[in-house]
Amino acid sequence: MSEQITGPEAEITAPRFKDFGHYTLWWCVWVGGLSALSYVDTTIYDFWPAKAYQLGLGLTMGLICAVFFTLLQNLANPERKKVSSWCSAIAIYAAVKIGASILLT
Repeated sequence: MSEQITGPEAEITAPRFKDFGHYTLWWCVWVGGLSALSYVDTTIYDFWPAKAYQLGLGLTMGLICAVFFTLLQNLANPERKKVSSWCSAIAIYAAVKIGASILLT
């Protein structure tokens, strides 16, 4: 039988990527979906290649957000307080969105 570890040792052995699959699914759905809903100027770009690019970029951003959000939730917010979770989600999305726009320009 396995023993329940409590105290400081429990924090050290806590999995850093607990719920990663769940967070990845939701981040990719939301960020990918919102990216796919972006406007395409058809006078400059062909519609479907631009939509595929937006969706691919959105899914990539969703995966990056999921990694950072999972780490932040498991290391800094193990109690899963809603306010901390929402603030973390908004800050991570904004940081990744700004970082992507800087890197892609």
